[in-house]
Amino acid sequence: MTHSIEALEKGEIPNLSASNQNGNILGPNGVESQVQPRDVYSVFSNSQKRCVVFLVAFAASFSTLSSFIYFPAITPLANSLHTTPGKINLSVTTYMIVSAVIPSMVGSAADTSGRRPLFLLTLATYFVANIGIAVQSSFPALLMLRMLQSAGISGTFSVAYGVVSDIASPAERGSFVGIVAFGTNTAPSFGPVLGGLLAAYKGWRWIFWFLSIASGTTLVAMIILLPETARKVVGNGSIPATGIHKLPIPRVLGLATTPTAVSSIKHKWKCPNPLTCLYTLAHRGTAIIVAVVGILYMTCVCIQASLSSIFISNYHFGELESGLIYLPFGFGCSLAAYFGGKILDRDYRHTAKAHGLVVDSVHGDDLSQFPIEEARLKSIFYPIVAGAAATIGYGWSLESKTVCAWLTSAAWY
Repeated sequence: MTHSIEALEKGEIPNLSASNQNGNILGPNGVESQVQPRDVYSVFSNSQKRCVVFLVAFAASFSTLSSFIYFPAITPLANSLHTTPGKINLSVTTYMIVSAVIPSMVGSAADTSGRRPLFLLTLATYFVANIGIAVQSSFPALLMLRMLQSAGISGTFSVAYGVVSDIASPAERGSFVGIVAFGTNTAPSFGPVLGGLLAAYKGWRWIFWFLSIASGTTLVAMIILLPETARKVVGNGSIPATGIHKLPIPRVLGLATTPTAVSSIKHKWKCPNPLTCLYTLAHRGTAIIVAVVGILYMTCVCIQASLSSIFISNYHFGELESGLIYLPFGFGCSLAAYFGGKILDRDYRHTAKAHGLVVDSVHGDDLSQFPIEEARLKSIFYPIVAGAAATIGYGWSLESKTVCAWLTSAAWY
């Protein structure tokens, strides 16, 4: 049962921290109470939470890395497959189309069937697709395998954010979200550099051999280390996992928690519905936030996708230099991901203090009594204004062909 903080402070409900010698809860008059203490939000320790989030963040980074590491390989691929770069660009289009649909399906399935099975399934699919692309020698095969690659990896970031919501209470969630954002936001920056180096010195096939090795290693790590976190499957982590949800080696690296509850949750596999997430757009506030973030993300992707080609045409950069130009953007994304998470947690605490509420990061706060929208949007306007100003300056610099230093600093934002 969840009680308001005001009622607790007024003494209208028992103090859950008081107990007798038998461990029973005592009320305000010292009488044993029937009220049970609230369960902790998650039984995972802070170190366990960090290990889990770092692991899923690394896996989620493949989602954006796979798209941008591919760009330097377009021309070599066209030459190798005896086709045109225009046709190879179709594989980019199909990759993006699939990546627009799959996350909603994977996210829906992970909510009901568990995070661990979906991570293993998607990474295994991605691993196989990368091997297929590395050994194929025809355009139709490339097109189909790129779609399979996208189907396998594009939904991992949505599952990663789900893991964060499973194990991190609202008061501490910002920092963990920052870890996931760090991986997904910085991968597009070093992806073109890495892809350019591999294509130049080892050939385009080694781009996908690299992705195969990296994703295969991550898959093995997840099989051994990633516990089930879905609250519909294991609750706060105290319900014992079974079957594929269970770690093969209990207690490995301390990530397997000791079950303290008997499972009463019945879960079964369900066919994911990609339209389920669209229902949230019926809420006006949600629709506005999605529209604003969509515009910002569209702007970001347009800048990233055109950055290298514009610098080659305007400033006569080589292929390696046009890849290195993404690094300032990656540095800016790294700072934004780190400080953004810290700012989210700070705003949460300040909002709670302003409304006279007590933050409970152990048991989790009752968000029905907490102005969560105010906390999350408290500092959002500053980066939006800074980003808009930097984008305007970036466009002006391109038009006037001014020095590259301004362009890279604008790309920071």
